[in-house]
Amino acid sequence: MNKLVLFLLLACSSHFVNGQDTTVVYFDSEWNECDKGEHAYYGKTFQINDSLWGQLDFYASGAPQMIGSYEEEEKETRSGEFIYFTEEGDTTGIYGYKKDEKEGRYITFFENGNREIVTRLENGLQNGPTVYYHENGAISSKGEFKKGSRFGKWDYYDVEGEFIASEYFVREYKAPCGYKVEIPERWIMTTFEDYGKVHKGVSLDRLFRKGVYNKKGEAQFFSLDAICLNRPNLSAYDVCRNMASGIDKAKMKTISDYEGMTFKKGEFYTYKKKTDDGKKLVVLLFAHKHGEDIAQLKFSFEPKVEEEVIAEIFEIVNSLDWD
Repeated sequence: MNKLVLFLLLACSSHFVNGQDTTVVYFDSEWNECDKGEHAYYGKTFQINDSLWGQLDFYASGAPQMIGSYEEEEKETRSGEFIYFTEEGDTTGIYGYKKDEKEGRYITFFENGNREIVTRLENGLQNGPTVYYHENGAISSKGEFKKGSRFGKWDYYDVEGEFIASEYFVREYKAPCGYKVEIPERWIMTTFEDYGKVHKGVSLDRLFRKGVYNKKGEAQFFSLDAICLNRPNLSAYDVCRNMASGIDKAKMKTISDYEGMTFKKGEFYTYKKKTDDGKKLVVLLFAHKHGEDIAQLKFSFEPKVEEEVIAEIFEIVNSLDWD
């Protein structure tokens, strides 16, 4: 498979390589210039046109090691795709470059020659459709990146290629009643199939924050319930108090900041609760009334969460806006 690609590339450039302007340089195992006969690699540089110079590097055996191109003969600025090979002829990487920065196709391979990652880079970040593979060649996961973050639906598969599950990464949440919040990366929506449904003037969507761990490396629970209520006769405080009153021994406190961080708008309350399996949770309730609608954001998490994750609560809350 990869050897066919290699053959075509070498065939297209062969008439340049054999020209009078081709420069041959020999390198040792550390890619330092050396004399012929002492080399582990050698390279051929040839002019393609007025603004592009081709480069072919070889193992001492004559097997191709890399093919690429530069904007100048001195090989300072990579441009276009660079393809790397093992001495046996298998591809180890395909990387696009623009002005010496990785841009465009980005493909890596396992040692057995199978693809590992197929994606694209834009401004140094993954952007666009992406596929990850198991070492046996079966797809591991596939989805899309947007400016370096997973975005939208991602599907996951086992090593046999059987579908496991889907996750829905969101970067913005829009409630049916008209408010919206910005969501940091690594948050997934678990109610995607029912997203935006309203029942008796109430909508509820749940999101989870992936990658929250305690000091022992154990995964921690961290969720966000995005709620919207059409309750013209209730205040934001009433709504939060009613929710807390349904929790045994929960004592709701009014707060203006949490862990030293302050909120720009709305009302904030906190209480503690236990899950059915005995875990202790901290609950932060945010509410903001807009006309007859009330936006409520309920954050539930285990104590002693890392500060950078707690800061995402404020990032979400302070981004709230109404259409």
